[in-house]
Amino acid sequence: MTALAALLLALAANAAPETLTFGPPAAHAEARVEADGCLTSVRVGGVEFFTSAPSFPRGAYLFRDKFVPQPDVRRVDEHTVEAAGDHGASRYVAGPDNLTWTITNSGDKPLLGVIVMAAPVLAVHGDDDRWARPPVGRPWHAMT
Repeated sequence: MTALAALLLALAANAAPETLTFGPPAAHAEARVEADGCLTSVRVGGVEFFTSAPSFPRGAYLFRDKFVPQPDVRRVDEHTVEAAGDHGASRYVAGPDNLTWTITNSGDKPLLGVIVMAAPVLAVHGDDDRWARPPVGRPWHAMT
């Protein structure tokens, strides 16, 4: 079985996406985690912040030499969705005014967390207290 066929079977087995809401109710903020573990949408007040296509790019995803699928997606509680695969895992937690994406590397090679911002996003703010125009190639631990 090819890797693509295995991925398609895994996606078919768990095809329902999970949606998290975050922030105050007036913000109408939600995030969507797909069956492959990608965070394909972050929408606040009807404005989409990520770019996602059916094939690639996938919004926020793991990358190690190629796309890293996380087909074991499960809702932990009202505020948390976890996704896991052979090489890494993601934990998405909806907070009162934020959404946190935590990555776990389960391999011996570096694992990247990649976010593809929508074209209207003009700047992002990193944990080094600097602003930058996307795309950004910095190793930030937190981003606004």
